Amino acid sequence: MAGKILKSSGLFFLTLAFVLMFPHITQANQSAIVSWKEGHLDFALGKIQDEIISAYEATPDQVILSTHVLHDGDIAIFISNGTDEELVLINPEEPVPRKITLPIKLERASDSSKLKALVKDHNDALWSVHVSSIPQYIPTPNQGLAVIDHRSSNLVKIEKNQAIKTIDIEEYLPEKGYAPFINDIQYGGGLIYVSLSDGTVLAIDPDNNRLNYAMNTNHLPLLPLSDRKLGILNDREMSVYDSDGNLISTQIIDELSQLIPPSSIPKLINSAFIQEENGVLILSYELINKKLIGIIEYDPENNNIVSQSFFGYNSYLAACSCTTADIEVIPLSTTQVMIVENLQKVNVLNYKPLQIIHKGSPLITEVPAYLDTVRSKTWVPLAAATEALGGKISYDAFKRNIIIQYNERIREINQDHPDIEMITISEFGKTYVGIRDLMELFNIDIDWLQESYSVILNE
Repeated sequence: MAGKILKSSGLFFLTLAFVLMFPHITQANQSAIVSWKEGHLDFALGKIQDEIISAYEATPDQVILSTHVLHDGDIAIFISNGTDEELVLINPEEPVPRKITLPIKLERASDSSKLKALVKDHNDALWSVHVSSIPQYIPTPNQGLAVIDHRSSNLVKIEKNQAIKTIDIEEYLPEKGYAPFINDIQYGGGLIYVSLSDGTVLAIDPDNNRLNYAMNTNHLPLLPLSDRKLGILNDREMSVYDSDGNLISTQIIDELSQLIPPSSIPKLINSAFIQEENGVLILSYELINKKLIGIIEYDPENNNIVSQSFFGYNSYLAACSCTTADIEVIPLSTTQVMIVENLQKVNVLNYKPLQIIHKGSPLITEVPAYLDTVRSKTWVPLAAATEALGGKISYDAFKRNIIIQYNERIREINQDHPDIEMITISEFGKTYVGIRDLMELFNIDIDWLQESYSVILNE
């Protein structure tokens, strides 16, 4: 069942009024303006379950170059000792990882040592990009000098038996002698999608390495779907194509665009992956400069947000005695994250996010609800929570009152002398209230379930 979105659409001016006009609210020594950055461990977004699962630890002479989540849930770790390079494949269901020694160099992203792309198809073959000597001269402002960024037009396919095949994409192009380089590789629904530098996408059947179709997408983000279908996103629309490249439908991605600004969606899609068993898309994005990560499970077939969580780096930093510069967080789902620590260790955490449950469904919000662990109090965004429950909120600038209407009940809160405790999270610019205080205004009983880390609204 889909969660209910805590919408803030149509509340721009109200939110702005909260930010500008609420700096003087105080109650019981509670500061009206609080900072998430300074909150440290007082802001609990969930809890780590059980013990940390150690997925892989490199030897002292090795470093982890990149880590990848594959469509079937396997984890691929690319390691090097400075001379030889290996690919370690981890199946969470099997105790012993599989190692592949790579006799050839694979392509790195131009701005780091990370592997540019790695995917696995339904035959358990791995696909990546071969390092090439195609030079691309990039001008620099320093006296006309240029740097050479080597690009590739060759795919590498590593079969399950470790046989390696190199495929020149020129054989798929109608115009021979013209070979744009490869930007990215994606897999989903049975096809390999190769994005090229000229905006062309090649849909390749991994069963026979043949081209199904080629299409110019103008560099729009791709979303591989089930049954060899492909979604192409353009602002708030998703165009869906069949296995032959024919347009079969266009839909508005309302739920996703309400939660995330459309301008941010392409970046999220490019870093997302589809869970094979249920076709759910895992999206993740950073908030407050690596202090928080938002995680969304999205069903693109039904345009439906299935679940959501927020993960705070501090939840892990306290256990590892490291800094945000030392770790990389890669969400596997809304309840499981993978953490690469100091380029030496890969750990998996089972995670219980804080949830607000109303009529059996979790509330979905653009900013997190959180538990104040010092005071044992759960805070929620005032306007978003009110609207999610079917209420209305407005602001009387003359009286400096916030007006909350729910069913037949109307309650006014004066900003100078509030009888309900309120704070503003400075990084979000949102006014928060204690959920128990807010529910008392609505005459709704609440329960706290420690086991599931959930607040239940009993209406």
